[in-house]
Amino acid sequence: MQPPKPEHDASYKSFFSHRAMVEPLLRRIVAQEWMKDLDFSSLEPVKTHFVGPQNHKRDTDLIWRLHLKSRDEWLYVYLLLEFQSTPNDFMALRMLTYTCLLYEDLVKRKQLTPYATLPPVLPILLYNGKTPWTKADQIADLIDSPEGLSPYVPRFRYHLIDEGRLPEDLLEPTDDPVAALFKLERAQTSEDLLGGLRSMFETTRAPDLKSLREDLIKWLQRNVLPIRFAGQAVPEAQNLLEAPQMLAETIKTWPEKWLKEGLEQGRAEGRAEGRAEGRAEGKAEAAAEERRSSIIEVCSARGLVLSGSQRRRISDTRDLDQLRDWLIKAASADSADDIFT
Repeated sequence: MQPPKPEHDASYKSFFSHRAMVEPLLRRIVAQEWMKDLDFSSLEPVKTHFVGPQNHKRDTDLIWRLHLKSRDEWLYVYLLLEFQSTPNDFMALRMLTYTCLLYEDLVKRKQLTPYATLPPVLPILLYNGKTPWTKADQIADLIDSPEGLSPYVPRFRYHLIDEGRLPEDLLEPTDDPVAALFKLERAQTSEDLLGGLRSMFETTRAPDLKSLREDLIKWLQRNVLPIRFAGQAVPEAQNLLEAPQMLAETIKTWPEKWLKEGLEQGRAEGRAEGRAEGRAEGKAEAAAEERRSSIIEVCSARGLVLSGSQRRRISDTRDLDQLRDWLIKAASADSADDIFT
């Protein structure tokens, strides 16, 4: 997983601004017994008017609410999106702070229960960093106090969703966009990636999900495909109904190792090669050799038989643009001859 980027953060916020994402997140991923009392037909977003410490606007937080069926009151869901590559030691304190700020805002706007008390809040941390989350999920674990002061230690806990560590069986069957998104994020092979794409497209086909489909396709084109297929042509899909066939035809042709290695390894190898050669020519030759190997691997994977003269033509070519053109053609050519026409 790559270091967090503003576009990725904004994409996730846009995803969970849709009811179709929040409801399965609660039903399927949080999935606690008491949630049978929730009226999901009442689920709605909440506009807030508060900022965090030091006047910091909470751009990556989302707040929703829904009715408790057995009580005439709302349950608020505070969703914090965390994209840092490593866990925050004091996240329980941050979550408590933001929850208290929400409560202050509710008091100010007179959004209390019929009994003039504060409504319940479910704080959720959605984390998709590379390092497993092992930090305290309750504030009491961060406070070192004598035994006699334990009654005065605040009681607060948040619910952690460590996306990369969710059990595989929790995401099966992949019949909602949340499960599809999480499976797509963790895809390691072309089969995994295609399966995640198909599930995402199928679960967002409904006409009322058009806005969510648009957000998902933007995320794919900006954050997923450019990383998976660095330096290669990425299809421009206008909507998710077109995308499955277009993307599948491109994705299924690339060797499995491209998906497994990813962009960062490619860059690291390029830098290592450049240091070893010590010259710009060395870097260029390394890039050309990588493309030559890729052309041969793609042809092999697709059953295209290269003649001896065609292999020599590939091995003798150092023009990166020419090699790139042949590589793109190899992805869709009906025969080896078509690559060179």
